[in-house]
Amino acid sequence: MGLRIEGNVVIVDHDITEHLATTAEGNPTRDDLDDFTVFSVFQRKRTSAKQARQRETRVLGDNCPLIYALKQRDGLSVGLSSIKLLNAHIPTILDAVVGHLEGQFDSIVPMPSSSPLALILAKRLSRLSKRPYFKGVFLKATNAQASAVVSAAIAEDPRAFERHEWRPNKASSFHQ
Repeated sequence: MGLRIEGNVVIVDHDITEHLATTAEGNPTRDDLDDFTVFSVFQRKRTSAKQARQRETRVLGDNCPLIYALKQRDGLSVGLSSIKLLNAHIPTILDAVVGHLEGQFDSIVPMPSSSPLALILAKRLSRLSKRPYFKGVFLKATNAQASAVVSAAIAEDPRAFERHEWRPNKASSFHQ
């Protein structure tokens, strides 16, 4: 249940375990970020620290060649047959998302992307859960663009954002 790269084509191969969990097994995954719950339909597999340090042997598509292929970056592409293999598991995974939430959510908000995948999944989840989806809530921006927006808001109103000072304590040490 993973991905392999042949030439510049990303291929879904359920018999291997590289890059991505490509079936309903192990999917979806859930992360809670403050008041937001984020579900990942297909869980990325992390590159080992050893592989990440080997810059000279960088794999096309970094650690997520499917996303690069969908966005046609690094010269990667993905075939329709691989998309169909992934798509076969999406209904089961989306059913699991709705089941986890048990109606305790108001709406679906897809993350912005140059690929339409997040919006497609949001629409499918909306139909399944009978909840609305809202696109354009989050904007895609570089760090510099986001920093400029925050700086302008603070310049206009110094209390535009709640400020929290970082204070070291014994429980939060970078070197343990």
